[in-house]
Amino acid sequence: VHLQPWVLIADEDLDFAHSFQESLAAWGVSAVLAKTAPEADAVVRHNPSLSLAFVDSQIQATGGFAVMQQLRRVDPNLTVILMSAGGTLATALEATKRGAADYLLKPFDLEAMAERVSRFQGLSQAGSEDSEATAVTGPIRRLEDFIYCSPAMRGVLEGARKAAPSEVSLL
Repeated sequence: VHLQPWVLIADEDLDFAHSFQESLAAWGVSAVLAKTAPEADAVVRHNPSLSLAFVDSQIQATGGFAVMQQLRRVDPNLTVILMSAGGTLATALEATKRGAADYLLKPFDLEAMAERVSRFQGLSQAGSEDSEATAVTGPIRRLEDFIYCSPAMRGVLEGARKAAPSEVSLL
């Protein structure tokens, strides 16, 4: 049985991309690779089953931001996660402001990420049958997108709002 690819990995580092693809396959998630921005564009255009794209921020001369924006023009529902071997909090904030669902620093634990993607895929597929679930599992772009009723969570989000302007990494 040939599974339609669900994840795009757009990265010039094919060793990393192949390792990530193998980790995803071990969790039952089919992924397709693209080494350049035009390849990534073509993959998204020809694979309507894609829901998630991991894009290296340094891909080709155009860079990850431009690739992300192009892919989102082709498929506005595509969730894009930017990856980088280096970066700052300012870069991560800029990525999310421009529409990235997340910004990951490489190297990250491929197996743990593959497990998260597998769970996300399960939620997304279950959500496609239930529009309310789809709304709940969509990407969170602003603090206002969180759904909660607990006073403790209200405190956590207020702390995040206060810390957001800082250039310091916080835990």
